[in-house]
Amino acid sequence: MPPPLADQAEVFAGEMTRLLAATISDNVEMQVVAVESSDEPTRYVIGNRIGGEAQHPVEQMRGEHIPIENCPNLALRTSWVFVPSTSGEWIKVQWSQFGLFVKHKSDWVPFVRLEVDPTKDEWASAHYNITAESSLLGYIWGRTDNPNRRLQSLHFPVGGFRFRPCLEDFLEFLIDERLIPAREGWKEALQPTRDSYRKKQLEAMIAKHPDVAERVLERLRK
Repeated sequence: MPPPLADQAEVFAGEMTRLLAATISDNVEMQVVAVESSDEPTRYVIGNRIGGEAQHPVEQMRGEHIPIENCPNLALRTSWVFVPSTSGEWIKVQWSQFGLFVKHKSDWVPFVRLEVDPTKDEWASAHYNITAESSLLGYIWGRTDNPNRRLQSLHFPVGGFRFRPCLEDFLEFLIDERLIPAREGWKEALQPTRDSYRKKQLEAMIAKHPDVAERVLERLRK
């Protein structure tokens, strides 16, 4: 019998707190808030110190920015919304965002965000948004009927909902590309939860496509 959904959300929040503390910052406290609704299943919102300084209710529910050690003008932001699975026994992601933010005057401006939104078309259900400028892109759009679009409005697909990158992948990208510093042993800290995540995605794909699994197993037996 699976544990209660609220307990599953708490376990996940604890894992992410330990992951972030082992890689970039001690100043992390991923919290779970259950959002009740009369006409929808309970949603479990996970973020860093939810309900902090942000004025907008949606921003409050996403939690505070996570400071990065030795980088006062950089911060990470991670948030998830979980809902019951089809069977009602497990939680599944309804929406998530991981982002690197830059302090500009008094505001935090997103530089790169990895977002997951299954309500979008499958190709863009998991995607990157990048806040930057491109003269080449400006030239391309100048030749079309969309001259006022910006690079940050593009959705760069990254494998669809089921094959989407996880927080561990996003952290490795930021660290490997030297966008943020990391603690010693960060790479080893990423592996346990990433391995668990990938196995769960594999299990979900097998459950959805058992015929494919059967064909592969039959081929391996020969």
